[in-house]
Amino acid sequence: MNTSGPSGLVPADLLTKGQSQLASWLAQAPASVRARFDALLDGGKEADHAAPLRSWHEGQAKDAILAFVQRVSEPGSPHFVAVEERIAVFDNDGTLWAEKPLVVQLAFTLERLGELAKADPDLQTQQPYKSAYDHDFSWLNQAIVKHYNGDDADFALLGRTLPAAFAGLTIEDYFEAVKAFFRVSDHPTLKRPYSTIGYQPMTELIDYLEAHGFTVYITCEWSSPKPLIS
Repeated sequence: MNTSGPSGLVPADLLTKGQSQLASWLAQAPASVRARFDALLDGGKEADHAAPLRSWHEGQAKDAILAFVQRVSEPGSPHFVAVEERIAVFDNDGTLWAEKPLVVQLAFTLERLGELAKADPDLQTQQPYKSAYDHDFSWLNQAIVKHYNGDDADFALLGRTLPAAFAGLTIEDYFEAVKAFFRVSDHPTLKRPYSTIGYQPMTELIDYLEAHGFTVYITCEWSSPKPLIS
């Protein structure tokens, strides 16, 4: 076979002589050959992009997840689980996205409380309006910490105030307010849009589970003694 010039195949000897020689050969090759080569490269990128848990470090945790999903989703496996019984449940805040200095849904609500306090000076000295108006979230952080430690005094005050934040809004208005928040608001310490603070490894894990027939639930526990499943 003649390997001295461009043809429908990349000469085997050139593959061992470095990228510069390969690039030189491709520059002389017919457009159809270059197109085939580009397709191969693009295919490799797609395969890499589709690799499961691609941002996870190689190690025991990743290996265990991949092995478990394979065991329960492969027909004929002694550990096979029917699709309707494949369920995965994740906590939301701090597991799927950042929860410090305060959880995202509360940050959204505080923006509204701050707007109400700006319109009504009497609210500017009352918690939690004061915290929202001053953009000082220490009181709110402590309220949440106390809640987790069994003291719900401040948290109950916050809970009683939250309904007032969106009183009178239609569902459509509320939805638009949520979309606007994610369009323009940044995380206070990360200085990046809230829409970008999800944890990529966890997003990949959820996508991987759903691709293998799992139904994924996300839970959020606030004042209810039982997790709220969304």
